[in-house]
Amino acid sequence: MERHDGWCPQVVLQDYDIIRCVNYIRSAVAAGQDPRDALKAAAADGGMQRPWADDRFLRPVLEDDALLYFDYDDTTEAMCAPGVASARLA
Repeated sequence: MERHDGWCPQVVLQDYDIIRCVNYIRSAVAAGQDPRDALKAAAADGGMQRPWADDRFLRPVLEDDALLYFDYDDTTEAMCAPGVASARLA
């Protein structure tokens, strides 16, 4: 896959990683923290440092969180089009 300035093409997340990442973001925001710096750092090093790697982030932060049920496989290409990912991280 071609690399673009942004998150998606640089770091490929599997199903459990997506669940952990969503819950990490939700828990950080609930705690009054801004998760964007950690996400940018993960993108910068190709995902080697994933602050959401802990299994505790497999537990939903929000009950019936629609993001945890969404089928990302069908939309990855559209979400990761040039310029889209970098606009979301800005």
